Amino acid sequence: MPNLEVTREIKEEDLKEGNYFQNKSYMSYSEFKSFQECEAKAMAKIRGDYVEPSNKSFLMGGYVDAHFSGEEKIFADKHPEIYGRNGLKADFVQCDEIIKSIESDDYFRSFYQGKPQTIETGMIAGVPFKGKFDFITDDRIVDMKLMRNIDDIWVEGVGKVPFWKAYGYDIQASIYQYLHLQNSGKRLPFYLVVATKEDIPGKHIFRFNQTTLDMAMAEVKRLAPRFQSIKEGSVDPIECGHCDWYRQSHKLVEADIKKI
Repeated sequence: MPNLEVTREIKEEDLKEGNYFQNKSYMSYSEFKSFQECEAKAMAKIRGDYVEPSNKSFLMGGYVDAHFSGEEKIFADKHPEIYGRNGLKADFVQCDEIIKSIESDDYFRSFYQGKPQTIETGMIAGVPFKGKFDFITDDRIVDMKLMRNIDDIWVEGVGKVPFWKAYGYDIQASIYQYLHLQNSGKRLPFYLVVATKEDIPGKHIFRFNQTTLDMAMAEVKRLAPRFQSIKEGSVDPIECGHCDWYRQSHKLVEADIKKI
């Protein structure tokens, strides 16, 4: 049993389903990933100075998630934009076809079972973290992804890398596994369960090996204290120099003149 950090209990008034995304007292995987991409943009999002454009892919994934967690009506009420004049929009009709494909595959469907949308919190490198698990059972943690495909992705300066690395899903997996280990004493395997938006939906199951998760957790422990210091205002964020927030907020100075 590893020497775990002190955990924080979930308090009803502190963190719950209704305020999970609004509560900034805890760092989440998505917030950590945002800091990795651009510290200045991450802080702008936290302050409310920047709101990312609506993401259709994120909405489609949420639609499928809501079906399997039994929250279809809640999701529909929260996102009326999924409907057009003539009913459900085409993207979400496609999601219904993906759901049918999932439900027709007994083994694949078995991974969409367990305790859904479970919130857990803990400490990583002295930083309070939160996680919202799609499904958790006694023997595994499952996160569902709806993706265009599972092809390798080109990353500038690196080359082609596996999709799960490009999107930081190994980081997410390591955070969730570590939080649950703190709360339960069990180091559960982490599975990515992926359905694709191809004409005939693809279905894929991936299990991270522990070495990959340990390497990702080392990265989290290395960076999380800096990101937390930025959140608390004791360290200035660095601009990435190329994201949409940078283009929106940056004011030119003489040093920005490029010689050609």
